[in-house]
Amino acid sequence: MGLFNKGNSEHALRQSSKIVVASGALGSGVSFISELLAFSLSKHGSVSVTELGFPHFYDSLGFEKNFLIRGYTDYFEKISLGERIDYKQSKSNSFEGINWICKTSAHNSSLSLAETFRAFYLPSEEFQIFDCSGLDADASLALLAEADYPICIIDPLPSMLMQSRSFLERLRIGLPECQLIVNKMNPGVHSSELNRFLGTKNYFSVASVSPEYIYRGEYNSASFCHISDIPKIMGKTQDMLSSLFL
Repeated sequence: MGLFNKGNSEHALRQSSKIVVASGALGSGVSFISELLAFSLSKHGSVSVTELGFPHFYDSLGFEKNFLIRGYTDYFEKISLGERIDYKQSKSNSFEGINWICKTSAHNSSLSLAETFRAFYLPSEEFQIFDCSGLDADASLALLAEADYPICIIDPLPSMLMQSRSFLERLRIGLPECQLIVNKMNPGVHSSELNRFLGTKNYFSVASVSPEYIYRGEYNSASFCHISDIPKIMGKTQDMLSSLFL
């Protein structure tokens, strides 16, 4: 790949990198890839994950339970109220080595475009991941255009590809440098047809993961990335994902 390798890794680590993860079809795995990418990059520097679209992580990672004692900073409530935020001085929502800027169950309404961009420029970590799951196409494309590293997630199921056709066409024209990641790859995918639809073979593939691991993670209020079998199953994929940004 090497598309995102903008110099040596020492240089990359000194910079703050905005990584926007979006898709043209809901359910393609934007949050899954954002989570996988966050834990992959956490070995190489400080990481934050910001939810700009649908809420997911607050419930899936059991934050109500995990932050019960020390409390959770709801940045989106502060943004909606127009409050000033001193990010470096505010309490960190650190969980498993990552700072999570997520919508809570109580404050999960959609943001205006101005509020979305305020959240976009809030983090200061070395690797800033923005989960755009469920955002409309115009907002997603605007954020991708502002990213240091724009990423589009693709589900290779034909019906999902058809849902994303218009979005992908707009990407080809307006943001051809966007990195494509095909999620849920499995032996049932006809690679030649997928390549023909995408108009390229230059994409990163992530194999389909058994739902068992997602369920086990959520039932334990933890990330699936920390389940004992995952390093053996996904370790090489995580290393290759990290290499896109180092």
